Amino acid sequence: MHTRNLWMVSRMALGVMVAIASFAAGDPAAQEPQEEDLSACKLPHGGLVIPDRNAQEARAGYILRFSDGTLNRPSFPSGAEPRSAVEFIAAVADAKTGDLVYSSLKGGGLCSMSGRATDLGSKSLHDLSGVVLKRPPQVYGETERSVAGEATPGLIEGVQEGHCYLIETLDGKGALVRIVRKHGRLADIQYVYQPDKNTWKFDIPKAKPAPATAPAPAATTAPASRPATRPSEMGGAPASAAPSPRGIAWLRRPAIRSCGISLARWSLAVSWGR
Repeated sequence: MHTRNLWMVSRMALGVMVAIASFAAGDPAAQEPQEEDLSACKLPHGGLVIPDRNAQEARAGYILRFSDGTLNRPSFPSGAEPRSAVEFIAAVADAKTGDLVYSSLKGGGLCSMSGRATDLGSKSLHDLSGVVLKRPPQVYGETERSVAGEATPGLIEGVQEGHCYLIETLDGKGALVRIVRKHGRLADIQYVYQPDKNTWKFDIPKAKPAPATAPAPAATTAPASRPATRPSEMGGAPASAAPSPRGIAWLRRPAIRSCGISLARWSLAVSWGR
């Protein structure tokens, strides 16, 4: 009798799991990344593609500055190029080049140039409307280190689609960033910027989410907008064929093949303006 009851419970549990899987498979919203309509939000906001620094699209800029919604590239005086990730971030901060960098390694990472950021979990931006948030803590990358063994300040590794992240900007203000979708060396994000340095609260009116459409990368001279266009595809000459942007160079070592499985190892190297 006891064995039969266990069998019936197991069968019921299996049926529930199958029903849930079938519902998710038949529900487009469960499969497609969702983005929010921020048109009613009075705070500065935007939606854009932020590229990894080694992506072809990064030639136009890859460091997001929230105050004007632009993607920028660092510029260092000859002979004063940074020699490590720590020096790179410090130089970017001193020059006010931008607030946020995306890395496609380790499942995707966000690096705050202020060194302060936090993961707020799987939420929509309007879920955080009216919530008085705390100043994000100082964070450091857990696994990615420079060749000198330095941990990368401000780095949150393994960022996830649908999660919101609180970023402190270089001028001590706040920005909410939501990862809409990660694809290749690019990430589609939405953000809301709080220009008032005296508050960590955001007013974001609720709106019905819609399936995500990938916006074009932000310009380097105009505020980021939300055009309904798709980003340019990766193609043409590889990023390594162009002069290497000054900054952190992520190099991929040759694949190691064992028992038919290809293993790729990543390492952090330094390429300051080569």
